[in-house]
Amino acid sequence: MKRHLLVAVVLLLPSVALASESTAIKRSMAEELLTLTDSENALSSVRDQMIKMLEGQAKAMDLSEEEQASMVKRQQKMFDLVFEELSWKNLKKDYIDIYAAVYTQEELSGLLTFFRSPIGQSFTKKSPELMARMMEVVQKRTQRLTPRLMALIEDEEAEADKEEEEGEPE
Repeated sequence: MKRHLLVAVVLLLPSVALASESTAIKRSMAEELLTLTDSENALSSVRDQMIKMLEGQAKAMDLSEEEQASMVKRQQKMFDLVFEELSWKNLKKDYIDIYAAVYTQEELSGLLTFFRSPIGQSFTKKSPELMARMMEVVQKRTQRLTPRLMALIEDEEAEADKEEEEGEPE
C-alpha cells in the first residue's frame, strides 16, 4: 500500500509543478493585461466621475449652495474612505488572481495580442472618455430622477407620520 502511495506521489509531482508553472504564467499575463488596459488609472477615473456625479445630484436637489457643498463634502469623506480600501494598491493582487482564474492561458494570450495592437491601445486610451460620456448620461438621468425620489421619500415619511398619529390613543 505504501508503495502504491509513493508511486502515485511521484507520478503526480510533475503535474503539480506544471500547474504551478501554468498559474505563474497566467498571473504574469494577467498582470501585463491589467497594465496594458491601464486599470489603475481607470479605477482612479471612476472615483473622479463618481464625485462629479455626486455634485450633479446635489445641484438637482432643492438645497442651498451651502447645503449642497456640505452634502458633497460629507459624501466625499465617505468616498475617500471607500476608495482608500478599494485603492489599486489593495486591489491589484486580487484583480490578478481573478483574471488568472477566469481566463485560460490561451484567452489571456489573445487579449494581450489585442491590447498590444494599435486598436487595443486606442481602445484603452479612449476608455476614459467613453466612461465619462456614459457617466454624463447617467448623471442627467439621475438629476431628472432625484426630485421624484425626494418626493417619494417625503410621501413615505408623511404616510408613516400619519399612521403613527392614527395609532396613538387620545
